[in-house]
Amino acid sequence: TPLMMCCDSSCELFEVSRERKHRPVPSYRAITVLLSASLNSAIMEDEDGISAIEYALCSKADLQTIQLIESAAKKAMLKKHEFMK
Repeated sequence: TPLMMCCDSSCELFEVSRERKHRPVPSYRAITVLLSASLNSAIMEDEDGISAIEYALCSKADLQTIQLIESAAKKAMLKKHEFMK
């Protein structure tokens, strides 16, 4: 998902990016925008079973960013649970 790509600082969208040695940490502002479009992206996993929050942790995202994704995942799970009742 776009959220996972944003959270994964090792993600290479273009060949040029391979040349950079310094990888930026995931952007809090970009993640906020992506989550505002879809809270469910916070609980989705890729084909390897990895979620956006796991990518963010591996990419050394700051605590505020991790908490943002965690909060969105909690809200998405509560919504999902309510929908299943």
